[in-house]
Amino acid sequence: MKGAVHINDLVEATLLSIDHRPSVAAPTYIIDGAYDYDATEIARWDSQGAGSTFAARYQNHIDVAQQYGLKTHIMPRILAIAPDQRLPGYAPAYSLLSLLEDLKQYGMEGPPEPKL
Repeated sequence: MKGAVHINDLVEATLLSIDHRPSVAAPTYIIDGAYDYDATEIARWDSQGAGSTFAARYQNHIDVAQQYGLKTHIMPRILAIAPDQRLPGYAPAYSLLSLLEDLKQYGMEGPPEPKL
């Protein structure tokens, strides 16, 4: 609930970093997932009671969160990544909503492996 990076976003970032070869020593980049919420929501997190922000944002997924024991009262953290720590071209596609939808559709096993 606090934050995570989906494996597909991590693969995308890894491939981008291989292609991004600076002329100086290799920089360190911070990779983060996509956010479904903004700083305003974080500032008011659960002002209506424990789990209220999650319930408002993910109202179609409350049952999934309860089924899998997600702690909906835990406030997520948005990383303040400095411009020089961002990997050029990286745009995460997966967020907490992606996780909730995958849990709803596939359960703990997750989506099937892609066929190569």
